[in-house]
Amino acid sequence: MKKKGREYKLTQRPKFNFRPKAPKRDVLILASSNTVQNKRKNRPALFSPSLPLKSHFSSERKLLQNLFNSTMENRAVQEILEKQLLTVAKAVEDKLDEEISALDRVDDDDLEALRERRLQQMKKMAEKRSRWISLGHGEYTEIPAEKDFFSAVKASDRVVCHFYRENWPCKVVDKHLSILAKQHMETRFVKINAEKSPFLAEKLKIVVLPTIALIKNAKVDDYVVGFDELGGKDDFSTEELEERLAKAQVIFFEGESSLKSSAKTRSVRQSSNADSSDSE
Repeated sequence: MKKKGREYKLTQRPKFNFRPKAPKRDVLILASSNTVQNKRKNRPALFSPSLPLKSHFSSERKLLQNLFNSTMENRAVQEILEKQLLTVAKAVEDKLDEEISALDRVDDDDLEALRERRLQQMKKMAEKRSRWISLGHGEYTEIPAEKDFFSAVKASDRVVCHFYRENWPCKVVDKHLSILAKQHMETRFVKINAEKSPFLAEKLKIVVLPTIALIKNAKVDDYVVGFDELGGKDDFSTEELEERLAKAQVIFFEGESSLKSSAKTRSVRQSSNADSSDSE
């Protein structure tokens, strides 16, 4: 083709590739997926048939062996305990058989001896009870003077002495001790005015009133000072005071209250209110 005296040579048009390149993130995703696939291919199987059975179940076999050993040990211990229980049961049975045979061998003379022994015990108890009554046991009395205190303490083996003055807390203690004095003949219950007995109060270190001195064999063994050991209030029950005296072994106590009261014990404040209402 000619144009204005010049020659133009037709050439082929260049080809352009307009295909967009894949983003880098796709490359990373493909790379990571390939890596995961390679790892999965290279990872050994959990239970490969090529591996021996012992390598698969060695831990399970050890666990079963330990369980078997512990079971056998428990059985051995159980057999030992059963033998010991049988031995104890046989000993108890033999003892009961001996007691039964001893009772079978008791004749009239033995029964008479037992009866005589029982009568002697009852006689001694009656004599002791009459002696206690003569000494003032069974009642809650007041000691008029300091000199009488020492004679009262020496005459009885067990004495509960209430150091008091004229106030409400001391009246609460009087109410409880008057009840316990009738229930415990083995102990003498007395009270003395601390304000009128300065020498005795100083010698026994009586500071807080009311104070209950627990005396055994003419010696002060323990004190109950105020209401701190009885709940800290004046509405404590007679049983609580009784247990405190029994703890000091100044009265005889066999585990249950000796008071013949109802199931629900009234407090001193309630009983005093009831008495006042009755008088009205």
